[in-house]
Amino acid sequence: IMLRGIKQAYSDIQSSRENWRFMWKTFAPVNTVADQADYDLSADSVDRIIEDSCTIYKTVATDKSPLTFLSYTDWVEDYAAEVVESDRPQFVTILPDGKLRLTPPPDGIYVLNGDCFRTNHVMTLDVDEPIFPVKFHPLVVYKGIEKSGKFVQDEFKMAANRGEANELFGQMLWEQLLEDDNPEVIAV
Repeated sequence: IMLRGIKQAYSDIQSSRENWRFMWKTFAPVNTVADQADYDLSADSVDRIIEDSCTIYKTVATDKSPLTFLSYTDWVEDYAAEVVESDRPQFVTILPDGKLRLTPPPDGIYVLNGDCFRTNHVMTLDVDEPIFPVKFHPLVVYKGIEKSGKFVQDEFKMAANRGEANELFGQMLWEQLLEDDNPEVIAV
C-alpha cells in the first residue's frame, strides 16, 4: 500500500503544474532521413514541444537555423494540398498523431534539436530517483504517506506530515515553477 501511495504521489506532484522547471528538457537530437517528413519523439518521453525552440543543421552546429512553428491548421491551409519538393526544412508542425512534420521534407541528413516538457517520469526500480532536485525528494514520501493512509489513526502524525509536505511543496513552487519565462508550448 505504501509503495502504491509513493508512486501515486510522485505522479501527482509532476502533474500538479504544467510548467515545472524540472520537467523541461532538450529532446535527444534526431537525425533526419532524406525525403522523410514525419518524426516520432514519443520514445524520448516528449509531452509538449516548446514553441520556436526547434533548430536544424546539416553537418556542423554553426550551420544551425531555427524552424518556424506552424499550427496544424495553418500547415493544412498552406501545405497539405501541395507537393513540396525536398529541401532544407523551414517549418515544423505537430500532426494529430503527435509526430513532428518538417516542411519541406529534408533533402538529406540534418540534425533536429529542440526543447520540450517531458511526460511524467515513472520510478520502476528500487534505485530510481525522482527527477526533481534532491532537497524535494522527501515530498514524495510525505505525500505517499498521506496517500497510503499510513498514519490515519494518528491525527497528530498526519497533521505533522501534512505540514511538512505543504511547506516543502510551497518551496518547490517557489523554486521550480516557471512564471516569468513561461514558454509557449505545443501538445504532442
